[in-house]
Amino acid sequence: MGKRRSEPQPKKYKSILEELEVERIYHPVSIVRLAVERGLLKTEPGQERTEKHRLRIGLGQLVHRHGFPVEGDGPVSSDDQVIPLVGWYGWRWQGTLDRDEELR
Repeated sequence: MGKRRSEPQPKKYKSILEELEVERIYHPVSIVRLAVERGLLKTEPGQERTEKHRLRIGLGQLVHRHGFPVEGDGPVSSDDQVIPLVGWYGWRWQGTLDRDEELR
C-alpha cells in the first residue's frame, strides 16, 4: 500500500501566511523564500531542503483546494527566474486560514 496523502493544513502555515502583505502577489516559491529569510521555517539540521520542498508542495495544495484562479492574480518573478510564475495576492493566501476554519 502506498503512502496516504494528507490534506494541506493552513494552520501549520499560519505564522508564515500572516506575514504576507495583502496587496503583494506571491507564488509558493516566493512564500518559501520569505519564510527562510524571516526565520519562520523551522527545520532540523540538514533538513532545510526537505522542509522547503514540503512547504512548497503544501502551499500548492492550498491553491488547488481553495480554488485559486488558474490564471492567478499576476506574475511573480525574481532575479534567478527566467520566466515569471503565476501568483496570488497575500489576501487570498491569508483567506485560506479563515475558510479552513469554516470547513472544520
